[in-house]
Amino acid sequence: MVRLSAVILPLLFLVSACKSPQTTKTSSFKDSLISMRTTPCFGRCPVYELEIQSDGMVEFMGKQYCTKMGAYSKQLSPEKTKALFESLMASNFFERPDAYDEPTIADLSSTFLGFKHQGQEKTINCRYNIPIEIKEILRELRHLAESDGWTAKTNE
Repeated sequence: MVRLSAVILPLLFLVSACKSPQTTKTSSFKDSLISMRTTPCFGRCPVYELEIQSDGMVEFMGKQYCTKMGAYSKQLSPEKTKALFESLMASNFFERPDAYDEPTIADLSSTFLGFKHQGQEKTINCRYNIPIEIKEILRELRHLAESDGWTAKTNE
């Protein structure tokens, strides 16, 4: 009987140890937030705000020159949500400069990319000469903003 418990206890320990990183990993973005805000240009640049919460709820507010004007929401899958948050972490977001800009160029819309995670909060003005890692994140967020499946929010 002693031998059986000597085998079972270590196995139980190993099984529970294998599950811990998964649980920690999926909940590692709890209370985190991604935001994106675009500004006007001299032309017809879309102006909107996008916010992604850690539970996958996305809020969109179309303000000017958008196909969706007003408030909309949609729910992302857990996998898509996790991928977006992980892409910001992988980009070393909090170590980056506060702006990618060239003030001498007048007619450029700004895109403000924000990230809030584990007590840190940062917003980067992405306007000019943006590194590829940040461009890819912005492209993904713009694609999300322009995607289908949104539900218009009503004033209650």
